[in-house]
Amino acid sequence: MGIARALAAHPALLLCDEATSALDPETTLSILDLLRDINRRLGLTIILITHEMDVIRRIAQRILVMDHGRVVEDAETAQVLRGGARHDVTRAFLHGEATPLPESLLAQLRPEVFAGAAPVVRLMLDTEATAAPVLSILARHHGIDATIMQAGMIEGSAQMQAECVVRLSGQDEAAMDFLRQASPSMEVVGYVPADS
Repeated sequence: MGIARALAAHPALLLCDEATSALDPETTLSILDLLRDINRRLGLTIILITHEMDVIRRIAQRILVMDHGRVVEDAETAQVLRGGARHDVTRAFLHGEATPLPESLLAQLRPEVFAGAAPVVRLMLDTEATAAPVLSILARHHGIDATIMQAGMIEGSAQMQAECVVRLSGQDEAAMDFLRQASPSMEVVGYVPADS
């Protein structure tokens, strides 16, 4: 109802403060679909204030992060989600949204390298047709196999991304640099026995 009242004045800008907070998931998706439709049909700029990362992923084209009243991040959403966050506040916000690891993996995971350890890394990869086949290149050019431990698709406003947690068969520096270039937000989540 509030959105309809705001549109009655034919504004150039629509400000939505926590428009989806405390809503059930189905209603949240309906509101986001409505806002996306308003943006497309009316060409209306929408400023959406939210603390919900999923809302940002689904609808925002740009992200602006504030900390103590100051803008600390201003970038395209896709860039930030791929690991281009420049500020610690943004990185903490994104890290809090990472998909939890399976219990079976957590039971084996250690924070420190040990003899016979295999690194486990979390990657965010583009899924566009032009995106490089990262895991295939890792095996062919660096001789390191990647076993997928967990994977999922994340729908964004601009494109889909794949979130993968993989166990690597090794970790030479060139291979790790390649992965950081392919996924700037790459995170070593820990180490497991190589034969697990």
